Amino acid sequence: SEAVYLGLQTGAAMFIVAAVASLAGVLLWIIVALARGAAPPSFGIGDALGGLVFLVAFLPNVCVSLVSLALGASVEVGAKVRVGGRELGPVESFSLSDWGGDTAPWYVFALVLIPALACVIGGFAARRNARGEPSLLEVLPAAALAFALPLGVIAAFADARLGAGLVRPRGFAHVAPSAPAVFVAALLWAAALGFLGWRLAEAQQKDDRFASISRDAEGGT
Repeated sequence: SEAVYLGLQTGAAMFIVAAVASLAGVLLWIIVALARGAAPPSFGIGDALGGLVFLVAFLPNVCVSLVSLALGASVEVGAKVRVGGRELGPVESFSLSDWGGDTAPWYVFALVLIPALACVIGGFAARRNARGEPSLLEVLPAAALAFALPLGVIAAFADARLGAGLVRPRGFAHVAPSAPAVFVAALLWAAALGFLGWRLAEAQQKDDRFASISRDAEGGT
């Protein structure tokens, strides 16, 4: 139906906005880390080029991990190597509620702006672009699924094994979002804040109609 098609378009728009916002978040994170002196004194052009190649190669993994944190899902980070069928190395779980066994830094909570803006903008645009009176119960479920499903699939394949020296001085870095948690959280965010954006658009449309009627009445008098 037209409402379901509109919902799929809305979910795709939510996903694109979240992807662009997460990319901006990754770049900002890198800039802040470099400004705070995260790079070692021996950091040179070769290291910068190597870091750029790494970033391009693993950008989807890094972005979906950032979105996962923003949604409230957990991300495993640590040194994790499989040897003889056994997993060696410490692994910590990071989320907004548990930052590796500690409280998450205050600035991490700014990440919630990524899904919040994506879902509110998507719901708002869906109602503004809809023709007639579309069914909210058809549009929002389709939008939520179109937003959550690709995020969940990417998270399922985002288990990155990063080579020695790229993230940690020694060993291998393991970064893996929780795909089921990402899918469920994305569904809830898209449904709740998409609904908010939809209602905001409806309220604005009512104000526009009221203003138009007022202008017509003043013109008639």
